[in-house]
Amino acid sequence: MMKTEKSNQGWDEMKRVLIVDDDQGICDFIAEVVESAGYQAAHANNSHEMIRVLEGGLPDLMIIDLIMPDRDGVECLEMMARMEGFASLPILMMSGFDKTMLAIAQKFGSERGLNMVGVLNKPFSVSGLRDRIDQAFACDAASSRLGTTADAPAFRSVS
Repeated sequence: MMKTEKSNQGWDEMKRVLIVDDDQGICDFIAEVVESAGYQAAHANNSHEMIRVLEGGLPDLMIIDLIMPDRDGVECLEMMARMEGFASLPILMMSGFDKTMLAIAQKFGSERGLNMVGVLNKPFSVSGLRDRIDQAFACDAASSRLGTTADAPAFRSVS
């Protein structure tokens, strides 16, 4: 079982966003929007890369695709729910698939104690993406102020 550790490897103090999508073009597009909004971006193209990045520390937000070839977003949620320290990680689920499936995936993650902060339907606009990211950070900040974030990890960084 992977356990999170405190680390600041390769990241400065800006908010960090991990993008998990098998489509490199989508990763690049989201990373560009994330960086233009003043945040740092990292990406993983599959669940194995996602785990490698997360082993270096948690981002401040994860944007994860629902449909990927090696392990889909729901399987990734299940895996994170079984691991220590992931309950407070804000997760934004995205997909070009059916909106109902996104809602089911969001409910699935929430029922397993994950911090599901919203969904993003593909295709999306730059302003729509930026709004969802800002809302996710605002939602997370409100939860933290209210003391509702359970099992907060001892660190908040990604290598």
